[in-house]
Amino acid sequence: MSRVELAPWIDILKAVDSVRTPIGLAALTILVLFYLYRTVFSKLRLSEVGHRDVARIVSTSMTLLFWLAITAIVVATLSYVLLQVFDTTEDRLNASISQLKPGQRAESLSAIESLDRLADRTHKFDASICDGLAAFVRATPQWWNEAAFLQDMPSDLQRAVALLSRLNASSRCKALDLRGAKLMRLELPAGNLARADLTNATLDEANLKDATLSQSNLTGASLVAANLHGADATGADFNSADLADADFTCAKLERAEGLETQRRRLNTECRTS
Repeated sequence: MSRVELAPWIDILKAVDSVRTPIGLAALTILVLFYLYRTVFSKLRLSEVGHRDVARIVSTSMTLLFWLAITAIVVATLSYVLLQVFDTTEDRLNASISQLKPGQRAESLSAIESLDRLADRTHKFDASICDGLAAFVRATPQWWNEAAFLQDMPSDLQRAVALLSRLNASSRCKALDLRGAKLMRLELPAGNLARADLTNATLDEANLKDATLSQSNLTGASLVAANLHGADATGADFNSADLADADFTCAKLERAEGLETQRRRLNTECRTS
């Protein structure tokens, strides 16, 4: 059910939730009165002194009030729980995506972990999560001095790509736009970037051993000294890509494009001992 279809129900839940506190206090008051009735008033034995009608009315009224209080508590609790599930989930999604800020590593890592937990809970926001993470990956290099990549990739960038890879492996990312991404020294062994658009991306010295790159677009990408040992690049597009010193040992390159002039110097031989 879409958010539009849920909107009327969410409005009702919000209305109930807005009076949740007074409802709870009223229900608590009724329960206290019911307790007093059971422990004090009922001992007056009105039915034995000629007040049977009064006793019956009081007993019926208190019983009805008791169940009314219980119902009110249940409704108020359910409205709160359902709002947490159907309403604020999208709010948390938007908040997490807005916290993906290049150059602010701690905040971005926290946001990525939040998106990871959300992805584990529901598939409803897959497209938004994938798009948000991909935008963060594309934007990050603008905030980092390229010299910072000479040793290790920023941990938030690494974590974002790892989560994209996990979601993509389950076909939860319908489109993976990583055009121009700076992913030098990326550690993604056995990762999944199938069908990803990596046009003009930089993957120098990236560890993509046994990774899945099938049908990905690597046009103009730089994979200098990248490790693609055992990678599946079936149907990938390597046109104008820089593959100098890249290791394609045991890689699957069936129907891969743009390798016609480079195959002879690519190390693709697969030896089994």
